[in-house]
Amino acid sequence: RATTRSSMLAAAQGDVETELREAVIFAILLRYPDLFAEFEAQLEDMTCSTPDHLALRELVLRYAGLGQETLEYHIEQTLGPQTVESLCARPHVALIPAIRRAGDEGMARQTLSEELTKLAAADETVTYRLSEATSAQHQAVRSLQEDQAEYEIGPNGAAVSRAEKDDWNRLLENIGLPKGSKA
Repeated sequence: RATTRSSMLAAAQGDVETELREAVIFAILLRYPDLFAEFEAQLEDMTCSTPDHLALRELVLRYAGLGQETLEYHIEQTLGPQTVESLCARPHVALIPAIRRAGDEGMARQTLSEELTKLAAADETVTYRLSEATSAQHQAVRSLQEDQAEYEIGPNGAAVSRAEKDDWNRLLENIGLPKGSKA
């Protein structure tokens, strides 16, 4: 379908899912700024995927407590007059029940909580994967440093264990081939 091909998920690169979740969070906070105080700490800890979202987060942190009109005014002054409407008009945002049905604060609270939790979980997964990769790298370096074998550089430039080379030469002598032979 043409709509599928032109969708943000199909067309964009990078972590689109994170960007979509952030857009939902900001749209809900723009429509329900009274929920801001309840989720302020999570919003402060949220890492934003785009510079626009970072700027939007800073504006929400600064002005959401002052009401919807004040918040929207400062967003429009800072990011442009169409920012709020274009954010809420995005297809994936417009379909969110809390945006479609204005005034459903319970649904907005639930959606906001779920989206912030999913973002935090994704951040934890990335942190875990990075720590695992770092641990594996340190373990590999440590095992190389702990290797006490003596090496010689062979004619092809590869490191060859002196003990293995000596064992090879003894084997060749036992079967009657000259030392250093390639068998």
